[in-house]
Amino acid sequence: MTLSAEDLLEKVRKVNYCKSKAQNIHKLASLLEKERNGMVPKDFRSLLALPGVGPKIAVLLQTVVFGDVEAGIVVDSNLQRVAWRCGWTKKNEAEGTRLELQKSLPPADWEAFSLDAIAFGQVICQPRNPACSICPLKDTCPKVQLPPVTKRGRAAKCPGTVGGA
Repeated sequence: MTLSAEDLLEKVRKVNYCKSKAQNIHKLASLLEKERNGMVPKDFRSLLALPGVGPKIAVLLQTVVFGDVEAGIVVDSNLQRVAWRCGWTKKNEAEGTRLELQKSLPPADWEAFSLDAIAFGQVICQPRNPACSICPLKDTCPKVQLPPVTKRGRAAKCPGTVGGA
């Protein structure tokens, strides 16, 4: 690998957990180059065995890179927050939420649901100040009109959020 771990860290410095991500990316690239002839495995278990790859990234790779739209639902902190606020799950961790949501939706809808719910969480159902007044789910959302989260106080505890709302 031509890029050092330190150089890689400089490239990802603005990303959360940049040090561990840079280390894992460096280890992953070296491993793929040495042991897999530069090829990324396609199956879930093999992906999980790679450094820095958990269920979210494994499903994301299977869905987006390899085109397996039935690989699973990709649950990041945005989707976790939306699912919790909307009452779609009581799980407080992504893998439990993923498995629970997959029981409720047909596999053909998993990719679109993942991408749409993640974007919805980024734009409308934000962690600190959800835009409840313009939310298309406001009539059915049990958490509608959550109080804004400040640095001093927290609204209802919610997994997958900054500040707890």
